[in-house]
Amino acid sequence: MPRPLVMGGVVVTDVPTAIALYEPRALPIEAWQEVAPFARKAVTDFGPISPWAAVQHLGPVARLCVWALEQGLPLDVETLFTPDRVEHFVAVGLPELKDSSRRTHRSQLTAVGRAITRRAP
Repeated sequence: MPRPLVMGGVVVTDVPTAIALYEPRALPIEAWQEVAPFARKAVTDFGPISPWAAVQHLGPVARLCVWALEQGLPLDVETLFTPDRVEHFVAVGLPELKDSSRRTHRSQLTAVGRAITRRAP
């Protein structure tokens, strides 16, 4: 049996609650608040199979969104989740992460892109 997901002292057993309660640790709260509605919708549309999967994908999606705004890019799924954009973000937007973590982010963002865009292969 998987370990329970606890968020804000609440045991989370469903995906919508995990998405609603998610707050990233690696981003300033002001930046998160600006991208939260878009990031939450993107992950909801992705359709994670568990609360853990929702949380695991929300982190990279949130980071991509904040980076995109810093680059002057619109929060638009067809703009952000292309393979080229994801690759560029992973290469330049995550300098503090180890290679293995960047690969994980790439994989998670690619999965989201394939599920929610018309253009991402």
